[in-house]
Amino acid sequence: MYGLALGGGGARGAYEAGVLKAIDEMNIEVGAITGTSIGAINAAGYLSSGINTVEEVWRLMDKHSIIDFNSVSILESLKNGGFDYEKPFSLIRSYLDEENIRKNPIDFGIVTVNLTERDPVVVFKEDIPDGKIIDYVLASASHPVLKRFEIDGDKYMDGGLYDNLPLDPLIRKGYRDIIVVDLYAKKRLRNPISTSKIVDIASNEELGSILIPDPEHIDRNMRLGYLDTLRAFGKVFGHRYYFRNTVPTGLLSLPTAAEIRRFENLSAPLLAERVFEPYKESYGHRFSITLASLEVLSEILEITNLAIFEEPADLLKMALDRLTDITADPKKAHWKQRILVRDLTDRQLLMLSLSNPKLVVGNLLIKAIKERTAEV
Repeated sequence: MYGLALGGGGARGAYEAGVLKAIDEMNIEVGAITGTSIGAINAAGYLSSGINTVEEVWRLMDKHSIIDFNSVSILESLKNGGFDYEKPFSLIRSYLDEENIRKNPIDFGIVTVNLTERDPVVVFKEDIPDGKIIDYVLASASHPVLKRFEIDGDKYMDGGLYDNLPLDPLIRKGYRDIIVVDLYAKKRLRNPISTSKIVDIASNEELGSILIPDPEHIDRNMRLGYLDTLRAFGKVFGHRYYFRNTVPTGLLSLPTAAEIRRFENLSAPLLAERVFEPYKESYGHRFSITLASLEVLSEILEITNLAIFEEPADLLKMALDRLTDITADPKKAHWKQRILVRDLTDRQLLMLSLSNPKLVVGNLLIKAIKERTAEV
């Protein structure tokens, strides 16, 4: 049974909704959820009403959901102790049900900070007085730009000021298999203690603003959270793209000796350090230069990474179709995409590797595919 730690990150929290959806679909057994700030809100919504409601509420969000910038003076609000929290907190209260949270067999822990007592507060639902769970959830999400939230006369502030990634409370509860969702870091966590098994879920993409929800980012982040959770549990593979099968075949088969020498002649250590290292971490033993290069090429071609590809050849087909369009009408393409289809000399490639090594990787992959196609 897993413990699940949901970190803070404001408007990026839609990513956690995607994580929760994937956990539901995979029937992963969770015994306790801890949450900080938006993580506490997502956890409370999930325990109260289920994942469908959490997703629905996120889709109601827009840039005015937390602070209505059209109706307030920023300077005046900050002078008066912060923006009013009534609008976002009323929405949160409307879909949270304390009785459902208490009846849910999954335990629930909340992190906040008591400013009056100058103490951090880490509390699980059995220790929270009746009628106060939702108050503690809101206290955990009381961002510093908002007015201070009060519980029984004490002022509270966002739990992220103390522990934005509430892993330790789960360890103290005895959990050794823990899923951690980090809305900030791209670096993977290290086990805090040797007996802990951490499943770290963090995006390889920028998740956007913390304070201002954006509908386009919300849908995208929910999808990324879902896909990254599938990847964390070995259902799909990849770095920026997602594949059910990663066996490199056909035009994407392992590089030949001649292709490897070409990379070596173009400062392979530089390319490896600046381009391939993140892919090696994501792919592990499945890593190959051709698969990583395909992902790099597809990113430059602006091919969506929100789909699951059955195999890399499906993504390659989309990339080749896009390259055909660029070759037919290069003026409509971005300058980076035009460079991809140019026949650059080794010297030009070497110079380009110093400023934009990803373009070199994409250009070399196209050359290799052309050569392999000619040999067939």
